[in-house]
Amino acid sequence: NECNFGKFEGKNHSDLDGNEYYQKWIDSMGELPFPDGESMAEFKKRSVSEFRKIMFWLENENVNTAAFVVHGGTIMSILSEQKVDIVITHTS
Repeated sequence: NECNFGKFEGKNHSDLDGNEYYQKWIDSMGELPFPDGESMAEFKKRSVSEFRKIMFWLENENVNTAAFVVHGGTIMSILSEQKVDIVITHTS
């Protein structure tokens, strides 16, 4: 699933404006964990780990074609991990 945003879940900038921890999170460039949630590093680690497990299973089962339906944050986490070797094919 997508990142655990903790107490920020479902809230936008207007909802969080004036929240002291939100401002600290902004000032940290997103490095601080979400309150009662996870950090971006934890999210990335979890996303990449699960992706690798699925890829290993697909390889062991000799699956040649697969599709992943995931959120943008998950995609960015996986693609930002330079050790992940994947092929992206676009068909129309």
